[in-house]
Amino acid sequence: MGEPQDEYDERMLTMLQLIWGEGFLSPGGPQAVREIVAGIDLDGLEVLDIGCGLGGLDQVLAGLGHCRVTGLDVAKPLVARAQERIRAAGQHQQIQFIHYDPGPLPFAWKASICGSNTAIKWIPKTADIFSCAGFCARLRSNFSRPTYR
Repeated sequence: MGEPQDEYDERMLTMLQLIWGEGFLSPGGPQAVREIVAGIDLDGLEVLDIGCGLGGLDQVLAGLGHCRVTGLDVAKPLVARAQERIRAAGQHQQIQFIHYDPGPLPFAWKASICGSNTAIKWIPKTADIFSCAGFCARLRSNFSRPTYR
C-alpha cells in the first residue's frame, strides 16, 4: 500500500469535497458532525481528531463551542492544506494540525474528547489507536467513530 498522501491529488480532493462538503474527504459532513456531538457541551474541552484530513470536522467542532481542537494526520499535504483553510477562516487560534507517522501518538496528550472517522485504515497496528481511546476513556472522555446510514 502506498503512502496515504498518494491517494489525494488535487482532482481527488476537489471531487471528494464536492461530494461530502468543504473540508470533508469522506462521508459525514457538517450535519453528521453536529449529530455526533449533540448534547455534548464542548466549551473548554480539548478535542483530538485522529485522521483530520482537510479539517472540515475540526472546523465544525470549533464552531460549536469554545473548545481547542487538534487534528492529526499522516498525510503531510493534507495537514498543510488544513492549516491554510483554518488560517483563511480565522480559526487558527482554536484549531491546530499536526503531521505524524502512523502508530502511537507522538506526544503526551490530555484530551477531553478523541475521535476518528476513517483514519483507522492507515494504522498498521490498530491497537495503537485504541491506546488513545483508552487514555481518553480514563479521562471520562468520548471516542467516536461515526456510522453512516
